[in-house]
Amino acid sequence: MKKLILILTMLTVLSATNPKENQEFDWKKIIYKDLATIERYGLVYVHLQGSAKDIGLDQDELSDYMKLKYKNNFSTVPYNKDENLILLGMNIDEQKKVGIMHINIWTVGDDYPVAYHIEIFSGPFYDESIYNNAVLGYDAADNIEKIVKETITKMIEELAITYFKIREEI
Repeated sequence: MKKLILILTMLTVLSATNPKENQEFDWKKIIYKDLATIERYGLVYVHLQGSAKDIGLDQDELSDYMKLKYKNNFSTVPYNKDENLILLGMNIDEQKKVGIMHINIWTVGDDYPVAYHIEIFSGPFYDESIYNNAVLGYDAADNIEKIVKETITKMIEELAITYFKIREEI
């Protein structure tokens, strides 16, 4: 609650002092500022819950798909999959430099309708939930894998845009 009040206060001050300049993106720079500290990612993966495995979703396959989309959209940001084991001994300044990105996929049902909830989280090692985005829907079991892959693609693209804007690289 304190964070929300601080953010609203800062936005009010920003809009009062500079009402016509780039207000559209200022709130993202405040909320997602910790994304700018990430220099590399140490963990990128998909986690399945509910009936996802029963309807044919494969966690390893979807994690590989997510890593491919990561490489496509974060080509200048290194990924070291073994770094997450080393992080526990790092000080907070080093933990800020290493990011975590994961997607939770939760499905309920095995035919029609299959309800799904897909959510992406990303942030530095000490707080992987700085950024999140989610979708909720339903469809036939035969369509869920296609929907999941399309959603992973879109979510990683949106995260990449936010990440590079925060870092003022686009």
